[in-house]
Amino acid sequence: MTIHEFINNLKSADIKKVSYKKLIHIIIQNNFQLPYTTLILKKGTPIERGRLNENDGYFNSEFEISYRTDAGNIKDFGRANKPFQSRFYGTIPSKDIKSLAVVLFSEIVEQFRKIPASDFETTMTIGRWIIKEDFEIADVCFSEEYFNIEEIKNRYDFWKNETKNDLIGQKEYQDLLTFFSKEFSKIQIDTHFDYKLSSLYADIAVDANKLNGISYPSVKTNYEGYNVALTSDAVERYLELKEVAMFKFVVKNGNPVVYQTHYSNNLGPFNSKFKWKKYI
Repeated sequence: MTIHEFINNLKSADIKKVSYKKLIHIIIQNNFQLPYTTLILKKGTPIERGRLNENDGYFNSEFEISYRTDAGNIKDFGRANKPFQSRFYGTIPSKDIKSLAVVLFSEIVEQFRKIPASDFETTMTIGRWIIKEDFEIADVCFSEEYFNIEEIKNRYDFWKNETKNDLIGQKEYQDLLTFFSKEFSKIQIDTHFDYKLSSLYADIAVDANKLNGISYPSVKTNYEGYNVALTSDAVERYLELKEVAMFKFVVKNGNPVVYQTHYSNNLGPFNSKFKWKKYI
């Protein structure tokens, strides 16, 4: 099977009826090398991650707001995780969106993207981690859906030129990289199986190449924001939780507002006992 035959079969197959292991086996059997580009996350860069509060409760430890430790309960594919695989999903600064809370609310709260007619409110706890030292992750930037964003287009142009004499520079591998990038930029998601191919790519790009995670533009912000999905090892090795805050999103009579309610930079021993204060 050629790479182009592989791509065409992926496009025409009913992916939810093709096992994950079968896809892996096809890649190995045909000795396909999944191409990837990378991004260096720099020391001092903030990464923020949000979790919705339930029943006006509080999160009181890093354990509760960081990567999930109950991998056995992760039953669905995510954009960058397979079932039973925990990833630390967060967002990093981009040129177009300075407030990471905007990206997190866009990603997590549907009513933030499409304001409902009826009244609505929800609370999100956002943790801010700071990168302690540079580290490398895979980077998704080859979908033409991204090219209206100058920052991403510049990365694409850089890698296009940088790899022109390498394996990735060959047309079939360029097409394969573009195909999987389009899976990450996919807007229409009907079931979790629609994430199977982006999950497959993330799994191979990260684990086979011993990288620490993967970055990709945020679909929910029209690609202006930037998401990361990191391994738990990368979180423990490279990130340090510095502060947490609670934000409330309220829609009243069709008017939306977001405001901060609480914060804490006193996180307790090993970040296990947050000391919350009201934000005034």
